Amino acid sequence: TTLRVHFGMHGSMWINSPERKQKDGALAVLEIQLTNDLICFFDSTMDVRSTSDCEQKVKLMEELDVCSVNFNCSRVENELKKHGARMICDVLLDQTVLPGVGNIIKNESIFDGSFHP
Repeated sequence: TTLRVHFGMHGSMWINSPERKQKDGALAVLEIQLTNDLICFFDSTMDVRSTSDCEQKVKLMEELDVCSVNFNCSRVENELKKHGARMICDVLLDQTVLPGVGNIIKNESIFDGSFHP
């Protein structure tokens, strides 16, 4: 079993923080107490998934993940071409197409490629 944590736009994780609340007073949505450490998750969503399904998805997507050592430009190009009718900025942010890409990578790649989003 695997716990998936999604931080969204504002989520955060604190490890061994003396504070148990954020500045706005929000409490952690999940606290995990380990032997010597406390991990607090704020403004995040969680769900439980099958470990084997997660491992299979990671293996399937690793060539498309910009942070992976196995990133494959040719495969990314082929995936992008499948979305020809969509705006490039939307395709770049689609985590089912390019996992790991966020606004900074999207903006820099569009600028470097001289594309209109």
